[in-house]
Amino acid sequence: MLHWCNLSELVVSNIDWSRSAEAAPVTLGRLDNLTYKDYYRTPASTCPSSEFFSRVTAPVLKHLTISRLYNNKSESSRPLDVIAEFMTRSSCSLSSFSISRTPITDFECLSLLRLFPDLRELEIKEPASLGAFFSDIITDEFLNGLHTTCLTSSLFQDKSNLPCIPKLQHLSLCVNRSRPAPFTPETLIDMVRSRWIPDAAYSSEVGIACLRSIKLIGDRRAAEETPGSGYKSLRGLEKSGLRVEIL
Repeated sequence: MLHWCNLSELVVSNIDWSRSAEAAPVTLGRLDNLTYKDYYRTPASTCPSSEFFSRVTAPVLKHLTISRLYNNKSESSRPLDVIAEFMTRSSCSLSSFSISRTPITDFECLSLLRLFPDLRELEIKEPASLGAFFSDIITDEFLNGLHTTCLTSSLFQDKSNLPCIPKLQHLSLCVNRSRPAPFTPETLIDMVRSRWIPDAAYSSEVGIACLRSIKLIGDRRAAEETPGSGYKSLRGLEKSGLRVEIL
């Protein structure tokens, strides 16, 4: 991995660690944009995400994309700890984060996001199917965790006075169109409204950035709405300047 040291952008996909068992840890001092894709591995192989993130430090990283597209029932570890350790070790100021089809719970995702206080762009894509190691991420509990007034339940009791990712400006959520969305439209709308702070002076005073765009993909309820219900109430915010995309 030493030949990666001067890279500013890196895409990692399906590394075979059986040939790199003794690879030394490396600091990628110029890496700004990292994409990690782990499409498939055999049941007997070493967990590649753990191997990669435990060996790398990226102190100037700004953009992180993680995509795990397989559903391997032999998976016994979850990616949260190793990614959290990577971020803590790197001490970087992440501005955009995308996580796609990854075996992580709503609680774990909220915990991970709290490591990114400077995050401005967030994209989450739900797993294509659920199972023993895949669960819903975009739930009511998750959306309440993003609410600026820190709405919580027994699932996520945060003692901090600061909301999760206070600098968030752009949010994209993609759910599986083939099954019911795991949250209520009202919870999403309440969270969006809590982050719609167009008054720049007030936004600065409370330390919460104004949300500039919200994109929702795959929720079948959007096509079944009657006028004045559900997501249509977001159109008022759209007229005020919020970019709203419901696809």
